[in-house]
Amino acid sequence: LGIADASCSFAAYFGPSDHGNDKKTVRYLSYGGDINHIINGTIGNKSYEDGQSISAIVDMTSNPRKVVFYVDDIEQPNFVIGIPSEIRFWAYTYEKSSSFTVTKFERLVQFTQQGIVGSKAFQWGKSWK
Repeated sequence: LGIADASCSFAAYFGPSDHGNDKKTVRYLSYGGDINHIINGTIGNKSYEDGQSISAIVDMTSNPRKVVFYVDDIEQPNFVIGIPSEIRFWAYTYEKSSSFTVTKFERLVQFTQQGIVGSKAFQWGKSWK
C-alpha cells in the first residue's frame, strides 16, 4: 500500500519500486512494518497481516503535505512529509491468490493527526536512515 507521484507508471509483473519507481513512491510493507522511499528498511511502524484494515490518510492542505498510515485505525509513528502536489494511491499483491478491498475513499474537510509519542516525519525525496 502506498502513494506515488502522479507521473509514476507501473508495469505488470513488477514491484512498485521497480523501474526507478523507488524514488517516486512511498511503500508501507506488511512484513516488518517498513515504510520505504528511495531506500528500503525504515522500521518503526507495525507490521500487518491478512484481514487487517490498512489506511493512508493524505493531507494535501497542510504545509508540508503529508501521508500518515494506520493499522486497524491505530496511527503509526512514522509518516512522510513533503509529498508531491499530485499523487496516486496504489496497492500491490504478491501472491497469486491475494486480493484487497477498498472500503472507503473520502475527502475529509479537516484532518487531525493524533501525533503519538515517538512519531517521526520522513521527507519525500531524501534517503532515510
